[in-house]
Amino acid sequence: MGQDHLPSPIDVLRLLSSYPGRWIVPAVVITLAAGIFATFGPQPYEASQALIVRNQANGQEGGRFRSNEDMKVTQDTILELAKSQSVVATALQSVGPPADHNNPDVFPTMEDIQTLRGNIRLAAPNGAEFGKTEVFYLKVKDHKRSRAIALSVALSRQLQARFQQLRDEKAKSVIHELENVVAIAETDLNDVTAKLKQLEDSVGSDLAELRSLHGSPSAQSELRQRVLEAEKELRAAEVTLTSDRELLTLLKDAELDSGRLLATPNRLLESQPALRRLKDGLVDAQLISSKLLGQMSEEHPTVRAALQSEQEISDHIHAELAVAIRGVEVEIRMNEKTVKDLQDQLQDTQSRLEKLANLRAEYSNLVSDVASRVDALGSAKKNLSDAYAVRDNARTADLISSIDAPECPNTPAGPRKAVIILAGLIGGLATGLGVLFLSVPTLTPPATKVATRTFVPTKKSRREADLAPAGGVSFGEELHVSGPRL
Repeated sequence: MGQDHLPSPIDVLRLLSSYPGRWIVPAVVITLAAGIFATFGPQPYEASQALIVRNQANGQEGGRFRSNEDMKVTQDTILELAKSQSVVATALQSVGPPADHNNPDVFPTMEDIQTLRGNIRLAAPNGAEFGKTEVFYLKVKDHKRSRAIALSVALSRQLQARFQQLRDEKAKSVIHELENVVAIAETDLNDVTAKLKQLEDSVGSDLAELRSLHGSPSAQSELRQRVLEAEKELRAAEVTLTSDRELLTLLKDAELDSGRLLATPNRLLESQPALRRLKDGLVDAQLISSKLLGQMSEEHPTVRAALQSEQEISDHIHAELAVAIRGVEVEIRMNEKTVKDLQDQLQDTQSRLEKLANLRAEYSNLVSDVASRVDALGSAKKNLSDAYAVRDNARTADLISSIDAPECPNTPAGPRKAVIILAGLIGGLATGLGVLFLSVPTLTPPATKVATRTFVPTKKSRREADLAPAGGVSFGEELHVSGPRL
C-alpha cells in the first residue's frame, strides 16, 4: 500500500463539490437552531445593586478596615452569605415564583435555590480588584428584567439582615467565652489573694517592714535602724561593764593598800566623785606633809597636824572604799542585766529581720502574681465590655449599606442575536466539515506504477504451490501490479 499524504486544496474543493449534502445540511441545521435560540430563547437580564461595607467602629479606627486583608475576608464572608441557602430561599419567597414555574405551591425548591445561586455574583467596581475597595456590586441574573431587579433588592436586604444576625451570633459566642475567661481570672485572683493574706497575717506587726523590703530592699527600714541602735547601745554597755569591773578590782586592791588608789586613773573614778575628791585630798595632804618634813622635825606640831590630817583622809578613803565597792558591784549587776537585755533585743530584732528576709521572695512572688492577675482580670473585663458593645452595635447598626437603587440595563446581559447566529453558522460549518471528512474515504494522489517483483521457485515455494488453490499465480511468472495506490 502507498504512504499517507495531506490533501491539496483542489482535492478539498472536489470533495466539497462531490458531496454537498454532507456538509451543507449540518451547517444549515445548526445555524437555524442558533437563529431560533437567539430569537425565541431566554435572554437573561442582570441587575446590579451597589453596596458599601465598613468595619466596626472600634477605638480610633472610625469604621475603617485595618488592612486590605481584613476587608477581603469580610467581603468573602458576604459572598458566602449571599449564596447561602437561608438568604437565597428567603429572597425567593419574598419575590415569589416566576409565572412559568411548574409547581408554584412548592416554592422555592432546591432546584430553584441552586439556579439562583448560579446567577449571583459579587463584583468590584470597574478597574478594581475584589476585596480592595469598600464598594462592591451584588449582581443577579434572571430572564425577566423586573424580576432581576426585585431579586437584587430582596437579596441585598436579606444579606444585610443575615450579616447582622451573624455578627450578633459571633458576639454572643465571644461574650460567652470572655465570661468564662473573667470567671477563671477572678478565681485565680481570689486564690492568690488568699495566699497573700495568709502570709501577711503570719507576719503580723512586721507587715510594714516586709512591704518596705519588697518595695526597696536596700532602704533603711525601721527594723534595720533598731538593729543599728541596739548594736551601738550594746557596745556602750559592754564598755561601761568592763570599766566597772576594772574599777571594782582596783578598789578591792586599794582597800588592802590605800596607796594603790593613788595609781588609779581618774576616768575610772568618774562614777565615784567622793572617792575621787578624797584621792585628790590625800595627794594634797601628802604633798604638804612631805614639804613640812623637809623643813621641820616630826615632833613639830605643824608636822604632826599635817600627818594627822593625812591619816584622817586615809581613814576616810578606807571607809569610802567599802561603800564604793558595794556601789560598783550594784552598778556591775545592773550593767550586766542591761547587756543581757540588749543582746536579747538585738537577737530578737535580727531574727525578725532574717525571717522577713526569708519571706521576701515568696511575698514578692505573691504580690507579682496578684498584680498580674489583676491586670489579666482587668483586660478580660475590658474585652468583655467591648464584646457587649459589639453585640449591642450588631443589633442596632448594619455594616452593609445600599447605594441608590439597583440598576438593570434594558438590553439582555448575554451576547447579541447576530453574534449568536454567527457563532451558530461557524459551528455548523465546522460540524459539517467534520461529518464530511469522517464519512468520505481518504483522498489519494494520482496513480503510480509499482516495481515488478519476480518470484524464484524454491522447494518451500513448490510445496506452498501444491497447497495453493486453483487460479493462483504459477511459479516463475512475473507479477505486475499497477493502478492507483490506496
